Amino acid sequence: MRRRAVLSALSAETGILLERLAALGAADFRRPTRCEP
Repeated sequence: MRRRAVLSALSAETGILLERLAALGAADFRRPTRCEP
């Protein structure tokens, strides 16, 4: 039954990472810092 706890912890960590990445991507997308030709 330990595997289920590990999987739930892993999914929670990946969810947090994905949320952070999405927030960073949205902020980067909103802010036109890059100069594109």
